[in-house]
Amino acid sequence: MVLTNRPIEIPEKLSEYVRAYAGTPEQIVPMLADKEFEHAYIDGGNVVQQFIKARLIDEMIITTAPVIIGSGISLFGEFKEDINWTLLSSRAHRGGLVQSRYKIGRRS
Repeated sequence: MVLTNRPIEIPEKLSEYVRAYAGTPEQIVPMLADKEFEHAYIDGGNVVQQFIKARLIDEMIITTAPVIIGSGISLFGEFKEDINWTLLSSRAHRGGLVQSRYKIGRRS
């Protein structure tokens, strides 16, 4: 599934496996549930922000790399309130990447 606000062309060889959808997180999640999806991989800064703000993400994996980027788009953007997360696990990989898995905690 690809979530997009603009028309995209899916290559024929992928058309059996990939579908494009548009909508808000609140519209997309029930559609996924109807299709019996239990987990969704949400990626892309703005999309992740929308799903967190809609309170539709209960677990996330954040991968950090040993690089300081001079400029870019904030991963989470601004929120009106703090959102606490509980660390479930953290794993270092070759090359310096670190993956940390979190579960949503209480909201402040």
